[in-house]
Amino acid sequence: MTGGRGTSSGAFRLLWSAATATSLGDGIRLVALPLLAVRTVDSPALVASVVAAGYLPAIVFGSFAGTIADRVRIPRLLVGTHVVRALTLLALAGVVVLSQASLPWLWVTALVYGTCEALADPAATALLPRIVPTRELARANARLQAGQSAAEDFVGRALGGILFAIAAALPVLINAALLVLAAVLALRLPRASEVERSQAVRTEGFLMSWWAGLRTVASTGLLRSTALLIGGWNLSYGAYTGIAVVYAVQTLHAGASGVGLLLSAAAVGSLSATFLTLRLIAVTGAATTATVTVTLSAAAMLGLASAPTGWVAAPLIALDGFAIMAWNILSVSARQAVIPRELLGRATSVTRVLASAAVPAGAALGGLVAQSMGPPAALLAGAGTVLVTGAVALPGLVPILRRIWPRGADGPSIAR
Repeated sequence: MTGGRGTSSGAFRLLWSAATATSLGDGIRLVALPLLAVRTVDSPALVASVVAAGYLPAIVFGSFAGTIADRVRIPRLLVGTHVVRALTLLALAGVVVLSQASLPWLWVTALVYGTCEALADPAATALLPRIVPTRELARANARLQAGQSAAEDFVGRALGGILFAIAAALPVLINAALLVLAAVLALRLPRASEVERSQAVRTEGFLMSWWAGLRTVASTGLLRSTALLIGGWNLSYGAYTGIAVVYAVQTLHAGASGVGLLLSAAAVGSLSATFLTLRLIAVTGAATTATVTVTLSAAAMLGLASAPTGWVAAPLIALDGFAIMAWNILSVSARQAVIPRELLGRATSVTRVLASAAVPAGAALGGLVAQSMGPPAALLAGAGTVLVTGAVALPGLVPILRRIWPRGADGPSIAR
């Protein structure tokens, strides 16, 4: 560990730059692939299947991704996933230029990309505590989230549409170039950041190593509570995401431009949270902040269910985005401080599986509720889900957060 160098260290700058470049490419891709799908097929369901294919790998084998991250040298894993994604996108760009793009090509691209992403994300989470001191974790996570949110949600998505209008293959090529840049940056990460594998990790079998990660989540109060809350929260988020466009058009009577502005309101709230969360924790403590974020998110969803216009809905959507991002910064930092480093990839991947599975499940349930009872009913159900999971998880979570991250502390302390 490069202790003492903090978030200004060269290793952290490399990680931040690589993550931001990857997120910029993600924003471009998330617009470009559905646009390519629209040019290929007429069915909205088939277009949506391209987006869903990107989430499938994390659900199917995401819990094993952390086991891999805990058993290999993480910078090498990051380089490999970046290169594979870049090559896949270059192949797609070639078939687009040749006018041979088809739905199977888009499915394969989304599946390969999603697989690499499922491997890389737990690895990057496990890498951060090895290059940043524990007291700097919260600040480092906030800076990472700020770079990723700005790159993906603000710049990347807008750039994806502009580049596609110029040439259909251009956003795919730019995304590939950004991944090559991220791979070059990951190559420069120092050897001190490589995984510190314990004797048990080196000698135990893969399945035993995977089981140790599951057991860690099940036996650790902080991890159990956060996993439950993440699952319930993402069910609610999925319900909102699944009916967001229908809600904006049918309930708020927003036009096409209004839909885009409404959806971007969440990004405004998320980005503001990356700057304000640590100040909020310093004033109130992590336990109170966690309770506030759950309350704000549920209140925002309740307000959206009765919002008469987009002008009322937009700040509520931003408030929900703020609450979700603040929770992410708080919970990720706490987990990184508490989980032993040799288990961090495995424990992180378990919570990522819950998050990945809950979003499409919530979208499906939200769609069913909206179909039978209207979009406001789906939002009410989402608010109720957040409140119920918060009521179950917070009583166990609050005492732990009070102990490891009290008011005035710069970040969580190690409490194993």
